[in-house]
Amino acid sequence: MNFKQKCLHIVGSKNSGKTTLVEWLIGGLRKKGYRVGALKHSMHNHPIDREGRDSYRMQKAGAQPTVFWTKEGVGIFFGKPEESQIEEVLSFVYKDIDILIIESFSAADGPKIVIDDGSGVGKQFKNVIAIVSEHPLDCGLPVFGRRDPQLIRFIEDYFNLKS
Repeated sequence: MNFKQKCLHIVGSKNSGKTTLVEWLIGGLRKKGYRVGALKHSMHNHPIDREGRDSYRMQKAGAQPTVFWTKEGVGIFFGKPEESQIEEVLSFVYKDIDILIIESFSAADGPKIVIDDGSGVGKQFKNVIAIVSEHPLDCGLPVFGRRDPQLIRFIEDYFNLKS
């Protein structure tokens, strides 16, 4: 199974609770023994590395990727990959996972769970498989509360996960 078949997108309006839901899903799926990857997408510019730092200088010299390794963790910098490289990079990084939870990449293809905050934001998304809402909705899709254990079961069934 390629990594695209393992992707679940969590989308919603700003400050709707996407990160909180993603954290809860990761914890719930990990407790069941699944290997979970996460990806946070942003439309804003965020410096991944800082000018003048050794890893920044190595990237500027042309190293692809550059790895920054400390006792606290590992950062892998790919610089600005060509659009054609993105799938290759993600396939490598996420090759050993059962599911990849992607936050805020609303324009990407793939199944999406929308957080309904009452603004009607969910109507703009394609490939919606479920809604997370604190109030009942008549939308023809499964609707779950924010910490509904049935949401984890739904994801297991949808992605055919076996713990």
